[in-house]
Amino acid sequence: MVINHPEMYGGSREFICKDAHTRQEAMQLIEAGFDYVLTDKEGVSLFRKLK
Repeated sequence: MVINHPEMYGGSREFICKDAHTRQEAMQLIEAGFDYVLTDKEGVSLFRKLK
């Protein structure tokens, strides 16, 4: 588990969030620099990238 403290980064951090419903969409997001966050119970994978 990673705990982020916003004060360590000079204030709050903002993210661009995307979801992927297929393996191909997930691969495209990873190639675009997004980080995997989780997969929900419906099978949708969530990704984020710093703005």
